[in-house]
Amino acid sequence: MILTKWLIANRRAALRLFAPSILAILMPLTVLGQSVTERAVDHWFKKDYASAVTLWTGAANDGDRISQYNLGWAYEGGLGVIQDLEQSVFWYRSAASQGDPHAKLKLFEIGSREGLSLVSYGELEKIRDDLSADLKELRQFLDAEILRGKAYASYLLAYPDLSVEREKSNMEQVVERVQAAANKGIVLAQFDLAQWYLEGEGPLAIEQALPLFKSAADRGYPKAQFELAKIYEIGGYHGQGAREALRWYREAEKNGEVRARARIGGLLRASATTAEEFNEAREWFVKADNAGDNLAKFYIGEMYFLGQGVIKDPSVAFAWINRMLLIDPQLFEEVKSLAEGGSLFAQLTAARLTLDESSAFYDAIEAFRWFLTAAIHGDVSAAREVGKLYLDGKGVDANEEEGLSWLKKASESGDPEAATLLVNFEVARKRREAEARAAAVDEQEVAEKEANEGKTTGPKDRECDPPSVNPDELEPIGSGTGFVINESGDILTNAHVVTIDEESEGDQGASRSRLCDAVSIRTRDDYYWIELIAGDKKHDLAALKSCRKFSSHAFLRSSDDEVQAGETVYAFGFPNVGSTAPKITNGIVSALMGVRNDVTLLQHTAAVQHGNSGGPLFDKTGLVVGINTLAATRAGEDGVVLQNVALSVKANVIQSFLSANDIPFISKRNALPIDAVEIVNQSKAFTVELTCWSVSQ
Repeated sequence: MILTKWLIANRRAALRLFAPSILAILMPLTVLGQSVTERAVDHWFKKDYASAVTLWTGAANDGDRISQYNLGWAYEGGLGVIQDLEQSVFWYRSAASQGDPHAKLKLFEIGSREGLSLVSYGELEKIRDDLSADLKELRQFLDAEILRGKAYASYLLAYPDLSVEREKSNMEQVVERVQAAANKGIVLAQFDLAQWYLEGEGPLAIEQALPLFKSAADRGYPKAQFELAKIYEIGGYHGQGAREALRWYREAEKNGEVRARARIGGLLRASATTAEEFNEAREWFVKADNAGDNLAKFYIGEMYFLGQGVIKDPSVAFAWINRMLLIDPQLFEEVKSLAEGGSLFAQLTAARLTLDESSAFYDAIEAFRWFLTAAIHGDVSAAREVGKLYLDGKGVDANEEEGLSWLKKASESGDPEAATLLVNFEVARKRREAEARAAAVDEQEVAEKEANEGKTTGPKDRECDPPSVNPDELEPIGSGTGFVINESGDILTNAHVVTIDEESEGDQGASRSRLCDAVSIRTRDDYYWIELIAGDKKHDLAALKSCRKFSSHAFLRSSDDEVQAGETVYAFGFPNVGSTAPKITNGIVSALMGVRNDVTLLQHTAAVQHGNSGGPLFDKTGLVVGINTLAATRAGEDGVVLQNVALSVKANVIQSFLSANDIPFISKRNALPIDAVEIVNQSKAFTVELTCWSVSQ
């Protein structure tokens, strides 16, 4: 009793002589009053532990932090109750949740004991980080614990200094303390010391770190399991390599380390040979993505790009990249790192993004570098883009010879767009030469005229050739739509738009077709006469030459990027419905063949009227997939009557017609979708209304 009274009266002195856990038992219970404290202490020092525990239980259930701590201590030592570490942890955790630093210390000590799993590693990490801020108050107690051989105390005192500059004067002592804790089996100490060795990057770094990671990994610490797997994966340590890496990644993932998911996917993908194995790898990447690992989207995209376990689809592949960078633009640096490491998909991704002038990553020089890198590694599309950049002088000095050389390589390797570009370049070259010759003749004629008239005239824009008949004798008899197909201003339309059907003499009921006596186009600002340069009645196609320059032109969808049934399409043109404004309608591709299984046509549900003939049919990216033609015109010869059916000549037929007549055009693969408003705005610049004129009788 004398000692008990002294302890009660001299609590501060007791703190210096006994563990704070004993002092906590003797501290006043402010909520319940001094009498409860005195009775509990009195019972305790009479070794009537059960009565003391009863008093503390009531107070602890009412939320008293000190009583919660005392109960934890009682259950831990089996004093007054049956020893129960689970109950001990429960009460220590309750006190710790109210900020009791000594309760946190007890939780850390119990959680660090080998063979116990009552405190998770995540909770231990949080306790350690919380206690780092209170070390000044706890240092005296932790020093006493070190003298008592408590390894956890050595670790907690040393931890804050372990991650600072390695040259710090007391670093040797810090490492010794962490090493002592690691030797006693403190898992967090083993992991942190191993990380410290690796950061040193010395010749023995892995040799020193590996056994520490291995010990912590064997104890189920997921971070150690992950780092151990990385060593096996990257270094193939002692020849164990991918097999051991995969095993430890799986263990880490099972214990909650979500970073391991993408690593598992990568190892499975690297060894996959069947669709099922590739699919398993992709499922792990999807799991990683769902857990917030945005870089996993890159690997999913790469599998679509390469056709690994899925249908090869570059558009889907790059859509994954767009999603990734929309969430985290900083991952572009990771993409470049992967590109430097030899990933063709990463190289093409970096090239596409840096070539896009609307992108935050735009850098034409970088775009050329990445396309060239991919082309050297054998990618045909990259070779085509290198050729285009050389010809355009974009990201590199313009070099026609180099540009054509790269386009030829891509064309010979089967790239249709490169082949089209070569044809267009040659056609444009011939046209430029012809125009230069014509200009030289014109200049000579002007010079002769000036010499004869004795005066000088200024430059004059080239005028459109007038029709061969007197314009005053012409009357309009029909109209349709056309669209500009190249930079020279050539216009594409239906053959029936520029022809007139007439009855034949001597053959009752028969009819024949002849060209319009004149054809004009109406733009937003004026009318212009134009002339026919090529026609194909069988496929209902015609090309016309305009001397007017346009600000833009249409692009055809590449012939190797086939239209699919069900795709969204838009019909654009000048239907005869009481207004001179162009109109757009939408629908879907309903069939890939026309009447009588005509493979040159496709059917769609976008509404068309008289006047739409010859107008473009766009896909959802604004590329031309067909030219609208009247159903009755194409089906009449077979006697088939069609209603509410819209037919369009396919883009590949258009391309064959243009190529056969040396008319330049550009085709592209399906890109990112744009909305209907943007399609209308683009189309207005190159879509025109055509009028067929006949000499009045």
